[in-house]
Amino acid sequence: MNESLSIFDQDKYLELYQDVKDAIENGQISSGYEHYENHGKYEGRHAPKKLMPATNLVNDIYNKIKKIENELNDRRIIDNLKIISKRLTKKKIILFYSHKFLEGNIKQSFFKTNEIIRKENKDIECHLLTLDKKSYDLVINLGYSAIFWDGNNSSNIKKIMSAAVVVDEGFFVETAPTPTMLYNILSSAYRINLWHGTPMRLIGLNEFDFRKKIDYHHSAVFASWSMNNVLCSSSGNDKKMFDEAMVSDRYEVTGYARNDIFYRDLNDLDMVNVDKTAFDLVCHKKPECRVIYYAPTWREDNPKWVEEINLESISKSLHSMGYLLIVNLHPFEFKINMDYLYNIQYLTLLNPDSDTYPILKNADLLITDYSSIIFDFLHTQKPIILFRPDHESYISNLRQVSPDRDNCINSLISKNSEELVQSITSVFDNFDISNVNSALYRYHEYHDAKASERCANIIIDSCQSVVKG
Repeated sequence: MNESLSIFDQDKYLELYQDVKDAIENGQISSGYEHYENHGKYEGRHAPKKLMPATNLVNDIYNKIKKIENELNDRRIIDNLKIISKRLTKKKIILFYSHKFLEGNIKQSFFKTNEIIRKENKDIECHLLTLDKKSYDLVINLGYSAIFWDGNNSSNIKKIMSAAVVVDEGFFVETAPTPTMLYNILSSAYRINLWHGTPMRLIGLNEFDFRKKIDYHHSAVFASWSMNNVLCSSSGNDKKMFDEAMVSDRYEVTGYARNDIFYRDLNDLDMVNVDKTAFDLVCHKKPECRVIYYAPTWREDNPKWVEEINLESISKSLHSMGYLLIVNLHPFEFKINMDYLYNIQYLTLLNPDSDTYPILKNADLLITDYSSIIFDFLHTQKPIILFRPDHESYISNLRQVSPDRDNCINSLISKNSEELVQSITSVFDNFDISNVNSALYRYHEYHDAKASERCANIIIDSCQSVVKG
Protein backbone atom coordinates (compact mmCIF):
# COMPACT_ATOMS: atom_id res chain seq x y z
CA MET A 1 0.00 0.00 0.00
CA ASN A 2 1.14 3.53 -0.77
CA GLU A 3 2.51 5.03 2.47
CA SER A 4 0.74 8.36 2.01
CA LEU A 5 -2.53 6.57 1.29
CA SER A 6 -2.18 4.42 4.42
CA ILE A 7 -2.26 7.49 6.70
CA PHE A 8 -4.70 9.60 4.66
CA ASP A 9 -8.02 9.99 6.50
CA GLN A 10 -10.53 9.46 3.72
CA ASP A 11 -13.63 9.90 5.90
CA LYS A 12 -12.40 13.18 7.36
CA TYR A 13 -11.47 14.54 3.91
CA LEU A 14 -14.97 13.82 2.58
CA GLU A 15 -16.46 15.35 5.71
CA LEU A 16 -14.48 18.52 5.06
CA TYR A 17 -15.22 18.73 1.33
CA GLN A 18 -18.77 17.95 0.20
CA ASP A 19 -17.90 18.62 -3.48
CA VAL A 20 -15.38 15.77 -3.42
CA LYS A 21 -17.93 13.45 -1.86
CA ASP A 22 -20.41 14.40 -4.58
CA ALA A 23 -17.80 13.76 -7.28
CA ILE A 24 -17.22 10.22 -5.94
CA GLU A 25 -20.94 9.50 -5.84
CA ASN A 26 -21.24 10.73 -9.45
CA GLY A 27 -18.41 8.46 -10.57
CA GLN A 28 -16.09 11.31 -11.56
CA ILE A 29 -13.30 10.16 -9.22
CA SER A 30 -12.69 6.97 -7.27
CA SER A 31 -11.61 8.32 -3.88
CA GLY A 32 -10.80 11.34 -1.76
CA TYR A 33 -7.12 10.45 -1.95
CA GLU A 34 -7.21 10.49 -5.75
CA HIS A 35 -8.79 13.94 -5.65
CA TYR A 36 -6.23 15.27 -3.20
CA GLU A 37 -3.23 13.94 -5.17
CA ASN A 38 -4.49 15.28 -8.53
CA HIS A 39 -6.26 18.45 -7.48
CA GLY A 40 -6.60 19.11 -3.74
CA LYS A 41 -2.95 19.67 -2.88
CA TYR A 42 -2.68 22.31 -5.62
CA GLU A 43 -5.86 23.99 -4.42
CA GLY A 44 -4.51 24.31 -0.88
CA ARG A 45 -6.91 21.78 0.64
CA HIS A 46 -6.09 20.14 3.96
CA ALA A 47 -5.01 16.47 3.94
CA PRO A 48 -6.18 14.97 7.26
CA LYS A 49 -4.09 12.12 8.64
CA LYS A 50 -5.23 9.15 10.67
CA LEU A 51 -4.12 8.95 14.28
CA MET A 52 -1.53 6.20 14.54
CA PRO A 53 -0.39 4.10 17.53
CA ALA A 54 3.16 4.90 18.65
CA THR A 55 4.52 1.57 17.36
CA ASN A 56 3.00 2.11 13.93
CA LEU A 57 4.33 5.65 13.88
CA VAL A 58 7.90 4.46 14.59
CA ASN A 59 7.63 1.77 11.93
CA ASP A 60 6.25 4.30 9.47
CA ILE A 61 9.17 6.69 10.07
CA TYR A 62 11.67 3.82 9.74
CA ASN A 63 10.13 2.66 6.44
CA LYS A 64 10.21 6.18 5.06
CA ILE A 65 13.89 6.55 5.97
CA LYS A 66 14.70 3.22 4.30
CA LYS A 67 12.76 4.24 1.20
CA ILE A 68 14.66 7.53 0.93
CA GLU A 69 17.94 5.70 1.46
CA ASN A 70 17.13 3.20 -1.32
CA GLU A 71 16.07 6.00 -3.66
CA LEU A 72 19.33 7.85 -3.05
CA ASN A 73 21.33 4.71 -3.79
CA ASP A 74 19.35 4.15 -6.99
CA ARG A 75 20.01 7.74 -8.06
CA ARG A 76 23.75 7.35 -7.46
CA ILE A 77 23.75 4.25 -9.66
CA ILE A 78 21.73 5.98 -12.38
CA ASP A 79 23.93 9.09 -12.34
CA ASN A 80 27.07 6.91 -12.54
CA LEU A 81 25.62 5.08 -15.55
CA LYS A 82 25.15 8.45 -17.24
CA ILE A 83 28.86 9.22 -16.73
CA ILE A 84 29.83 5.81 -18.14
CA SER A 85 27.52 6.28 -21.13
CA LYS A 86 29.07 9.64 -21.89
CA ARG A 87 32.62 8.26 -21.80
CA LEU A 88 31.99 5.06 -23.77
CA THR A 89 33.13 5.03 -27.39
CA LYS A 90 30.11 5.19 -29.64
CA LYS A 91 29.58 2.44 -32.20
CA LYS A 92 27.53 2.27 -35.37
CA ILE A 93 24.40 1.32 -33.51
CA ILE A 94 20.96 2.85 -34.07
CA LEU A 95 18.23 2.33 -31.49
CA PHE A 96 14.58 2.99 -32.32
CA TYR A 97 12.97 3.55 -28.94
CA SER A 98 9.30 2.59 -28.59
CA HIS A 99 7.56 2.84 -25.22
CA LYS A 100 4.48 0.99 -26.47
CA PHE A 101 3.22 -1.15 -29.35
CA LEU A 102 4.80 -0.94 -32.82
CA GLU A 103 3.13 1.70 -35.00
CA GLY A 104 3.37 5.08 -36.69
CA ASN A 105 6.58 6.96 -37.39
CA ILE A 106 8.77 4.51 -35.46
CA LYS A 107 7.42 1.50 -37.33
CA GLN A 108 7.72 3.02 -40.80
CA SER A 109 11.15 4.58 -40.21
CA PHE A 110 12.53 1.46 -38.51
CA PHE A 111 11.67 -0.78 -41.47
CA LYS A 112 12.87 1.80 -44.03
CA THR A 113 16.20 2.34 -42.21
CA ASN A 114 16.77 -1.41 -42.12
CA GLU A 115 15.88 -1.65 -45.81
CA ILE A 116 18.49 0.97 -46.77
CA ILE A 117 21.17 -0.54 -44.49
CA ARG A 118 20.63 -3.98 -46.04
CA LYS A 119 20.33 -2.74 -49.61
CA GLU A 120 23.52 -0.65 -49.40
CA ASN A 121 25.31 -3.23 -47.22
CA LYS A 122 26.16 -0.66 -44.56
CA ASP A 123 28.11 -1.71 -41.47
CA ILE A 124 25.45 -0.46 -39.04
CA GLU A 125 23.41 -2.24 -36.39
CA CYS A 126 19.76 -1.23 -36.17
CA HIS A 127 17.59 -2.38 -33.24
CA LEU A 128 14.12 -1.72 -31.91
CA LEU A 129 14.44 -0.88 -28.21
CA THR A 130 10.99 -1.61 -26.84
CA LEU A 131 9.11 -1.88 -23.55
CA ASP A 132 6.47 -4.08 -25.19
CA LYS A 133 7.19 -7.83 -25.24
CA LYS A 134 4.67 -8.38 -28.04
CA SER A 135 6.48 -5.87 -30.27
CA TYR A 136 9.82 -7.48 -29.42
CA ASP A 137 8.56 -10.93 -30.45
CA LEU A 138 6.92 -9.50 -33.57
CA VAL A 139 10.11 -7.82 -34.81
CA ILE A 140 12.31 -10.83 -34.01
CA ASN A 141 9.95 -13.17 -35.88
CA LEU A 142 10.11 -10.88 -38.92
CA GLY A 143 13.90 -11.26 -39.01
CA TYR A 144 14.83 -7.87 -37.54
CA SER A 145 16.76 -7.08 -34.37
CA ALA A 146 15.15 -5.93 -31.12
CA ILE A 147 16.05 -5.33 -27.48
CA PHE A 148 13.39 -5.77 -24.80
CA TRP A 149 13.80 -3.42 -21.84
CA ASP A 150 12.21 -4.77 -18.66
CA GLY A 151 13.76 -2.32 -16.20
CA ASN A 152 17.22 -3.80 -15.86
CA ASN A 153 18.62 -5.65 -18.90
CA SER A 154 22.17 -5.80 -17.57
CA SER A 155 23.18 -7.97 -20.55
CA ASN A 156 22.24 -5.20 -23.01
CA ILE A 157 23.20 -2.09 -21.05
CA LYS A 158 26.63 -1.77 -22.65
CA LYS A 159 25.18 -2.08 -26.16
CA ILE A 160 22.55 0.53 -25.34
CA MET A 161 25.15 2.91 -23.87
CA SER A 162 27.36 2.43 -26.96
CA ALA A 163 24.62 3.43 -29.42
CA ALA A 164 25.54 6.38 -31.63
CA VAL A 165 21.92 7.35 -32.35
CA VAL A 166 18.61 6.96 -30.54
CA VAL A 167 15.41 7.61 -32.46
CA ASP A 168 12.13 8.26 -30.67
CA GLU A 169 8.72 9.78 -31.29
CA GLY A 170 8.71 12.40 -28.54
CA PHE A 171 7.88 9.98 -25.71
CA PHE A 172 11.47 9.73 -24.52
CA VAL A 173 11.39 7.07 -21.76
CA GLU A 174 8.42 8.85 -20.22
CA THR A 175 6.63 5.65 -19.27
CA ALA A 176 9.51 3.18 -19.07
CA PRO A 177 10.24 0.81 -16.23
CA THR A 178 13.00 2.58 -14.22
CA PRO A 179 12.64 5.51 -16.68
CA THR A 180 15.43 7.65 -15.25
CA MET A 181 17.88 4.76 -15.59
CA LEU A 182 17.06 4.26 -19.27
CA TYR A 183 17.04 8.01 -19.86
CA ASN A 184 20.54 8.44 -18.41
CA ILE A 185 21.89 5.44 -20.29
CA LEU A 186 20.61 6.89 -23.58
CA SER A 187 21.33 10.54 -22.84
CA SER A 188 24.75 10.64 -24.51
CA ALA A 189 23.47 9.24 -27.83
CA TYR A 190 22.67 11.56 -30.73
CA ARG A 191 18.89 11.98 -30.44
CA ILE A 192 16.57 12.18 -33.45
CA ASN A 193 12.99 13.03 -32.53
CA LEU A 194 10.45 12.00 -35.18
CA TRP A 195 7.64 13.47 -33.06
CA HIS A 196 4.18 11.88 -33.23
CA GLY A 197 2.16 14.31 -35.30
CA THR A 198 1.28 17.93 -35.94
CA PRO A 199 0.00 19.19 -32.57
CA MET A 200 -3.44 20.66 -32.03
CA ARG A 201 -2.75 21.34 -28.33
CA LEU A 202 0.13 22.91 -26.45
CA ILE A 203 3.08 20.54 -26.06
CA GLY A 204 6.43 20.11 -24.32
CA LEU A 205 7.59 22.99 -22.15
CA ASN A 206 4.38 24.87 -22.92
CA GLU A 207 2.20 22.18 -21.31
CA PHE A 208 4.41 21.40 -18.32
CA ASP A 209 2.59 22.00 -15.06
CA PHE A 210 5.06 23.83 -12.85
CA ARG A 211 2.58 23.77 -9.96
CA LYS A 212 3.23 20.08 -9.47
CA LYS A 213 6.12 18.72 -7.52
CA ILE A 214 8.99 17.85 -9.87
CA ASP A 215 10.39 14.48 -8.80
CA TYR A 216 13.44 12.71 -10.18
CA HIS A 217 11.43 10.91 -12.85
CA HIS A 218 9.67 14.03 -14.13
CA SER A 219 12.89 16.02 -14.13
CA ALA A 220 14.26 13.44 -16.59
CA VAL A 221 11.19 13.85 -18.80
CA PHE A 222 11.53 17.62 -18.53
CA ALA A 223 15.22 17.41 -19.53
CA SER A 224 14.38 15.21 -22.52
CA TRP A 225 12.41 18.07 -24.08
CA SER A 226 15.62 20.10 -24.27
CA MET A 227 17.96 17.53 -25.78
CA ASN A 228 16.87 17.00 -29.41
CA ASN A 229 19.79 16.96 -31.81
CA VAL A 230 17.36 16.68 -34.72
CA LEU A 231 13.62 17.27 -34.70
CA CYS A 232 11.72 16.02 -37.75
CA SER A 233 8.46 17.68 -38.67
CA SER A 234 6.08 18.12 -41.57
CA SER A 235 6.30 21.86 -42.23
CA GLY A 236 8.50 24.90 -41.75
CA ASN A 237 5.36 26.64 -40.47
CA ASP A 238 5.60 24.56 -37.29
CA LYS A 239 9.14 25.59 -36.42
CA LYS A 240 8.20 28.53 -34.19
CA MET A 241 5.79 26.39 -32.19
CA PHE A 242 8.36 23.60 -31.70
CA ASP A 243 11.08 26.12 -30.78
CA GLU A 244 8.85 27.38 -27.97
CA ALA A 245 8.00 23.86 -26.80
CA MET A 246 11.43 22.19 -26.84
CA VAL A 247 15.09 22.70 -27.71
CA SER A 248 16.55 21.25 -30.92
CA ASP A 249 19.90 21.72 -32.65
CA ARG A 250 18.41 21.04 -36.09
CA TYR A 251 14.89 21.31 -37.42
CA GLU A 252 14.30 19.11 -40.47
CA VAL A 253 11.19 19.11 -42.64
CA THR A 254 10.80 15.48 -43.66
CA GLY A 255 7.09 14.78 -43.38
CA TYR A 256 5.78 12.18 -40.95
CA ALA A 257 6.71 8.64 -41.94
CA ARG A 258 3.32 7.28 -40.89
CA ASN A 259 1.67 9.34 -43.65
CA ASP A 260 3.52 7.57 -46.47
CA ILE A 261 0.73 5.01 -46.80
CA PHE A 262 -1.72 7.69 -47.94
CA TYR A 263 0.27 8.01 -51.18
CA ARG A 264 0.94 4.37 -52.09
CA ASP A 265 -0.50 0.88 -51.94
CA LEU A 266 -0.14 -0.99 -48.67
CA ASN A 267 2.62 -3.62 -48.40
CA ASP A 268 3.26 -6.52 -46.01
CA LEU A 269 5.25 -4.39 -43.54
CA ASP A 270 2.48 -1.79 -43.44
CA MET A 271 0.18 -4.56 -42.21
CA VAL A 272 2.44 -5.51 -39.27
CA ASN A 273 0.51 -5.11 -36.00
CA VAL A 274 -2.73 -4.05 -37.71
CA ASP A 275 -6.14 -5.14 -36.41
CA LYS A 276 -6.82 -7.64 -39.22
CA THR A 277 -10.44 -8.24 -38.22
CA ALA A 278 -11.33 -4.56 -38.47
CA PHE A 279 -9.22 -4.11 -41.60
CA ASP A 280 -10.99 -6.98 -43.40
CA LEU A 281 -14.36 -5.57 -42.35
CA VAL A 282 -13.46 -2.20 -43.88
CA CYS A 283 -12.05 -3.70 -47.08
CA HIS A 284 -14.98 -6.08 -47.68
CA LYS A 285 -17.82 -3.68 -46.99
CA LYS A 286 -20.47 -2.96 -49.61
CA PRO A 287 -19.48 -0.20 -52.07
CA GLU A 288 -22.27 2.10 -50.87
CA CYS A 289 -21.27 1.69 -47.20
CA ARG A 290 -19.25 4.59 -45.84
CA VAL A 291 -16.61 4.13 -43.13
CA ILE A 292 -16.93 6.59 -40.24
CA TYR A 293 -13.75 6.69 -38.15
CA TYR A 294 -14.11 8.12 -34.64
CA ALA A 295 -10.83 8.90 -32.82
CA PRO A 296 -11.15 11.18 -29.78
CA THR A 297 -8.20 12.23 -27.67
CA TRP A 298 -8.13 10.99 -24.08
CA ARG A 299 -9.32 12.72 -20.92
CA GLU A 300 -6.89 11.92 -18.12
CA ASP A 301 -9.13 13.47 -15.47
CA ASN A 302 -12.31 11.65 -16.56
CA PRO A 303 -11.49 8.38 -18.38
CA LYS A 304 -15.13 7.25 -18.32
CA TRP A 305 -16.33 10.32 -20.22
CA VAL A 306 -17.10 8.09 -23.21
CA GLU A 307 -20.12 6.75 -21.33
CA GLU A 308 -21.59 10.25 -21.28
CA ILE A 309 -21.77 10.94 -25.04
CA ASN A 310 -24.65 8.61 -26.00
CA LEU A 311 -22.52 6.39 -28.20
CA GLU A 312 -25.34 3.81 -28.36
CA SER A 313 -27.63 6.28 -30.13
CA ILE A 314 -24.85 7.39 -32.51
CA SER A 315 -24.00 3.81 -33.53
CA LYS A 316 -27.68 2.90 -34.13
CA SER A 317 -28.26 6.00 -36.25
CA LEU A 318 -25.20 5.36 -38.42
CA HIS A 319 -26.13 1.70 -38.82
CA SER A 320 -29.59 2.74 -40.04
CA MET A 321 -27.86 4.89 -42.69
CA GLY A 322 -25.84 1.88 -43.83
CA TYR A 323 -22.57 3.29 -42.44
CA LEU A 324 -19.81 1.41 -40.62
CA LEU A 325 -18.64 3.08 -37.37
CA ILE A 326 -15.03 2.41 -36.36
CA VAL A 327 -13.99 3.62 -32.89
CA ASN A 328 -10.35 4.10 -31.91
CA LEU A 329 -10.01 4.96 -28.22
CA HIS A 330 -6.86 5.71 -26.24
CA PRO A 331 -5.58 2.37 -24.79
CA PHE A 332 -6.07 3.56 -21.21
CA GLU A 333 -9.68 4.57 -21.80
CA PHE A 334 -10.36 1.45 -23.83
CA LYS A 335 -9.45 -0.83 -20.93
CA ILE A 336 -11.47 1.14 -18.39
CA ASN A 337 -14.59 1.27 -20.59
CA MET A 338 -14.28 -2.17 -22.20
CA ASP A 339 -17.37 -3.75 -20.62
CA TYR A 340 -19.51 -0.76 -21.55
CA LEU A 341 -18.21 -0.58 -25.13
CA TYR A 342 -18.62 -4.26 -25.93
CA ASN A 343 -22.33 -4.01 -25.09
CA ILE A 344 -22.95 -1.40 -27.79
CA GLN A 345 -24.37 -2.75 -31.03
CA TYR A 346 -23.14 -1.79 -34.50
CA LEU A 347 -19.78 -0.62 -33.18
CA THR A 348 -16.39 -1.82 -34.41
CA LEU A 349 -13.70 -1.27 -31.78
CA LEU A 350 -10.08 -1.15 -32.89
CA ASN A 351 -7.47 -3.07 -30.94
CA PRO A 352 -5.93 -0.26 -28.84
CA ASP A 353 -2.44 -1.79 -29.17
CA SER A 354 -2.42 -1.88 -32.95
CA ASP A 355 -1.32 0.35 -35.84
CA THR A 356 -4.53 2.01 -36.98
CA TYR A 357 -3.24 3.98 -39.98
CA PRO A 358 -3.94 1.36 -42.68
CA ILE A 359 -7.58 1.45 -41.52
CA LEU A 360 -7.63 5.26 -41.35
CA LYS A 361 -6.45 5.29 -44.98
CA ASN A 362 -9.73 3.61 -45.96
CA ALA A 363 -12.06 5.86 -43.93
CA ASP A 364 -14.57 8.15 -45.66
CA LEU A 365 -15.05 10.53 -42.73
CA LEU A 366 -13.03 11.36 -39.61
CA ILE A 367 -14.71 12.39 -36.37
CA THR A 368 -12.37 13.68 -33.66
CA ASP A 369 -11.93 16.58 -31.26
CA TYR A 370 -8.40 17.76 -30.36
CA SER A 371 -6.26 14.96 -31.78
CA SER A 372 -3.35 15.45 -34.16
CA ILE A 373 -4.95 12.76 -36.33
CA ILE A 374 -6.79 15.69 -37.96
CA PHE A 375 -3.58 16.72 -39.71
CA ASP A 376 -2.80 13.17 -40.85
CA PHE A 377 -6.26 12.75 -42.33
CA LEU A 378 -5.82 15.89 -44.43
CA HIS A 379 -3.80 13.72 -46.82
CA THR A 380 -6.97 11.80 -47.74
CA GLN A 381 -8.74 15.03 -48.77
CA LYS A 382 -11.93 13.77 -47.15
CA PRO A 383 -14.30 15.45 -44.67
CA ILE A 384 -13.68 15.92 -40.93
CA ILE A 385 -16.20 16.64 -38.18
CA LEU A 386 -15.19 17.91 -34.72
CA PHE A 387 -17.25 16.31 -31.94
CA ARG A 388 -16.73 18.24 -28.69
CA PRO A 389 -19.43 17.45 -26.13
CA ASP A 390 -17.28 18.59 -23.20
CA HIS A 391 -15.37 21.47 -24.75
CA GLU A 392 -15.56 23.92 -21.83
CA SER A 393 -14.40 21.44 -19.20
CA TYR A 394 -11.72 20.04 -21.50
CA ILE A 395 -9.96 23.32 -22.19
CA SER A 396 -10.29 24.49 -18.59
CA ASN A 397 -9.15 21.28 -16.86
CA LEU A 398 -6.79 19.72 -19.38
CA ARG A 399 -4.58 21.11 -22.10
CA GLN A 400 -5.03 24.36 -23.91
CA VAL A 401 -5.81 24.18 -27.61
CA SER A 402 -3.48 26.15 -29.87
CA PRO A 403 -5.62 29.12 -31.07
CA ASP A 404 -4.20 29.24 -34.61
CA ARG A 405 -4.83 25.50 -35.14
CA ASP A 406 -8.24 25.07 -33.60
CA ASN A 407 -10.62 24.20 -36.42
CA CYS A 408 -8.08 25.22 -39.03
CA ILE A 409 -10.20 23.55 -41.72
CA ASN A 410 -13.45 25.32 -40.80
CA SER A 411 -15.02 21.97 -39.98
CA LEU A 412 -18.50 21.30 -38.66
CA ILE A 413 -18.50 21.26 -34.83
CA SER A 414 -21.02 19.12 -32.95
CA LYS A 415 -21.70 19.50 -29.22
CA ASN A 416 -23.97 16.49 -28.66
CA SER A 417 -24.98 13.20 -30.26
CA GLU A 418 -28.02 14.67 -32.05
CA GLU A 419 -25.94 17.43 -33.65
CA LEU A 420 -23.29 14.89 -34.63
CA VAL A 421 -25.73 12.60 -36.45
CA GLN A 422 -27.23 15.62 -38.20
CA SER A 423 -23.75 16.79 -39.28
CA ILE A 424 -22.91 13.34 -40.66
CA THR A 425 -26.08 13.25 -42.77
CA SER A 426 -25.12 16.51 -44.51
CA VAL A 427 -21.33 16.51 -44.54
CA PHE A 428 -20.79 14.56 -47.76
CA ASP A 429 -23.16 16.70 -49.82
CA ASN A 430 -21.77 19.98 -48.45
CA PHE A 431 -18.08 19.08 -48.28
CA ASP A 432 -15.77 21.94 -49.33
CA ILE A 433 -12.42 20.43 -50.28
CA SER A 434 -10.78 23.86 -50.59
CA ASN A 435 -10.58 24.22 -46.78
CA VAL A 436 -8.90 20.83 -46.48
CA ASN A 437 -6.43 21.58 -49.27
CA SER A 438 -5.54 24.93 -47.73
CA ALA A 439 -4.69 23.25 -44.42
CA LEU A 440 -2.95 20.36 -46.17
CA TYR A 441 -0.47 22.68 -47.87
CA ARG A 442 0.01 24.78 -44.75
CA TYR A 443 0.87 21.89 -42.42
CA HIS A 444 2.53 19.47 -44.87
CA GLU A 445 5.26 20.50 -47.29
CA TYR A 446 5.48 17.02 -48.80
CA HIS A 447 2.63 15.09 -50.39
CA ASP A 448 4.39 11.86 -51.31
CA ALA A 449 5.36 8.45 -49.94
CA LYS A 450 8.98 9.33 -49.13
CA ALA A 451 8.89 10.72 -45.57
CA SER A 452 10.24 7.46 -44.10
CA GLU A 453 13.08 7.52 -46.62
CA ARG A 454 13.98 11.12 -45.78
CA CYS A 455 13.96 10.27 -42.06
CA ALA A 456 15.99 7.10 -42.60
CA ASN A 457 18.69 8.96 -44.54
CA ILE A 458 19.04 11.54 -41.75
CA ILE A 459 19.28 8.73 -39.18
CA ILE A 460 21.91 6.76 -41.10
CA ASP A 461 23.99 9.86 -41.97
CA SER A 462 23.89 10.96 -38.32
CA CYS A 463 25.08 7.56 -37.13
CA GLN A 464 28.03 7.62 -39.51
CA SER A 465 28.91 11.20 -38.57
CA VAL A 466 28.83 10.51 -34.82
CA VAL A 467 31.15 7.52 -35.13
CA LYS A 468 33.45 9.24 -37.61
CA GLY A 469 33.60 12.38 -35.47
